[in-house]
Amino acid sequence: MMKTTRITMVATLAGLVVASIAWVCAAAPIMPRTAKITGEVRSLANLDKVRVKVMHSANLLRRLKYSPDRARKQAVETLAKAGIEDVDDDDAPQLNIIILIESHPKCPDVYGYTFHVTLEQKARIERLQEIHVVPTYAFVHGDLAHQDELLDDLDKTQKKILDRIISRIRLATRADHDVPS
Repeated sequence: MMKTTRITMVATLAGLVVASIAWVCAAAPIMPRTAKITGEVRSLANLDKVRVKVMHSANLLRRLKYSPDRARKQAVETLAKAGIEDVDDDDAPQLNIIILIESHPKCPDVYGYTFHVTLEQKARIERLQEIHVVPTYAFVHGDLAHQDELLDDLDKTQKKILDRIISRIRLATRADHDVPS
């Protein structure tokens, strides 16, 4: 019984991770080989304002009173402590946080969850000679949680993810200032 439960949990998490990778790959822009960037982290340099958008699609989260507003408030507070302001400006980069949750009938009290985080901002597509809003940074994190620990795990995981993004912003900003003009 325990082995079947563990296999089911692992299969559920693996399915979420595979789906997450496919989603990120489909959303990422295709960069020509001649693009002069040091990686997606470079697009985070000097980021001090964003529009924060949080979404989830799980009825379970609604029943547990975990609303996108709760997650958004936590995100805005964490970013503000790092000096990154949440603004209501269509021209500002948009930080999207999407929370997906799945369960399996064989383990109804265990949930697999995935955070899909993207930063969308304007980028010039040289081939088209046009500016488009595209995801320039993406991060996916998945984990498992028992229903009794789910809300606490979601809060802790979102904080870790935001801390990672803040760390990348600082790294990119330092690198940007170190580049000779």
